[in-house]
This record gives sequence, C-alpha cells and structure tokens, in this order.
Amino acid sequence: MLTGGPYSMKLLSNISASRVSTRVKGLFFLLSAVALFLLSRVEFLHFHVFIELWAVGIAIRIVSANSSQKSMNTMTHLSLVASLYLWVSLFDFAHVITYKGMPFTEGLGPNPATQFWIAGRLLESAGLALLFLFSQQGTIAFG
Repeated sequence: MLTGGPYSMKLLSNISASRVSTRVKGLFFLLSAVALFLLSRVEFLHFHVFIELWAVGIAIRIVSANSSQKSMNTMTHLSLVASLYLWVSLFDFAHVITYKGMPFTEGLGPNPATQFWIAGRLLESAGLALLFLFSQQGTIAFG
C-alpha cells in the first residue's frame, strides 16, 4: 500500500483531473442546452438547421469511422450501419434544405421537408431492425 511518495501524488492528481474534466464537460453540456433552448425561442429556423446538421454530422462520422477500417474487403456490422447512415444523412440534409423558411425553397410549403424527414426515419428504423433481425438469425455472414 502506497502511503506517500511520487506515486500517491500522481494518483491523486489523476483523480482530481478526472473530476475537473467531468465537471467541465457537465458545465459545457448544461450551457449548451440552455443556449440551444434560448435559440429555439428566439429563432427556430436557425435552431432547427443547427440541430439537423448536427445529426447529419454524426451520421457522417459513422460513415467515416467505417472508411478508416484496415480491411475494406470484409463486410462488418459497422459497414452495414455506415451505408445505412450515409443514406439517412442524405435524407436529413434534403429535409434541412427543403424546410419551410429556407431562402431557396420559396413556395414549396412544409410537405417536402416532412416527407424527407419521414423517409429518413423510416429508412433508419427499418434498416436497423433488419440488421438486427438478420444478424441474430445468422443470415448476414461476416468474413
């Protein structure tokens, strides 16, 4: 048992740095949530575009995680999820650019944006359900 010396000081500094890091992350999350709430009350279009593009960014991050695999010859769960989310991100982006109030979609109304959103959610839920069902049955074989 270490009661003193450089090892105990290093352990204490790591623990306190971890607590500070967690607190800073929590504070950042709280301030971000408050800022987004206030933005939604002031200008909903900007809030909506920000949130939707954030979701598109997450989907693109999933796709890029797949592209950094060492072996591109084998099909994995990540490859299937990445290809699914590539299409979902395209539907989400189409939803964003056709949303009511965007400057280059005058006269379209809310229907196209709603249809793109519904199509994206349908594709996402059906794709994840099929991936889960077929991988449980052993229908999807991975190299």
